[in-house]
Amino acid sequence: MLHGWEYGSLIFDVIGMKDSKIRVEVDGKGKNCILVIEYDLDLSKDDFWAKNRCIPFPYVAEDIEKELNEWKADYEKMGHKQNNSS
Repeated sequence: MLHGWEYGSLIFDVIGMKDSKIRVEVDGKGKNCILVIEYDLDLSKDDFWAKNRCIPFPYVAEDIEKELNEWKADYEKMGHKQNNSS
């Protein structure tokens, strides 16, 4: 089945979703070690998912940037300095 460019549809098609959960494999930083992390995309607990799941992905990308900038500002307000040496 093909979907449009909505965030929820892309997550379903690209990552896969079952019972409102996604599983992501990440490098476990060990020899041949892969960790599988499961995320519950529960509408009542995940505000970002609830707000963006039916939105076209380009707008979600803008919201990701906005949310990240807000998080960084809050982080710095708590007395942490941002390391810009990337």
